[in-house]
Amino acid sequence: MAKKAKRIKKPKRLALGRRRVSIPPFAMVQKLETRLHRVAAAIVQEIVDEMNLKVAAAGKTFEPNALVEWRPELLKAVLRKLLNGGNWNADRANVLIVAGDMATISAILANGLPKVAKNKAHAAFRAVKDHQTCPNPPGSGAWCNFDI
Repeated sequence: MAKKAKRIKKPKRLALGRRRVSIPPFAMVQKLETRLHRVAAAIVQEIVDEMNLKVAAAGKTFEPNALVEWRPELLKAVLRKLLNGGNWNADRANVLIVAGDMATISAILANGLPKVAKNKAHAAFRAVKDHQTCPNPPGSGAWCNFDI
């Protein structure tokens, strides 16, 4: 005698209203990472714009390579700060004061030259690491926690 083939049951379908669609976790993380990176890049651009304004007020400009090493490190530091709960809206004013003072020091160090060189920008960055208006606590460099 031949055995009967087992009948395969069709899976029950849920009504559309009850159906749940899930986004794979890696897609959510990727979207969050992209959005966070855009926010950090906008913060870095705001800082650099403030510095350019202060240097221009002194009648100077940065050399094209003056901030080449500094800018990516700043982006990493800003990303770290945001991931650790940093509040840019609360700290913006203080950070921009420090950035403006860094640019002013850069312009002073450039002396009579029309452009601020990379070594002058790096020296100014090291000088403002102990700035009293740095947020959380003063002098911590919370938004620019790196060395050049």
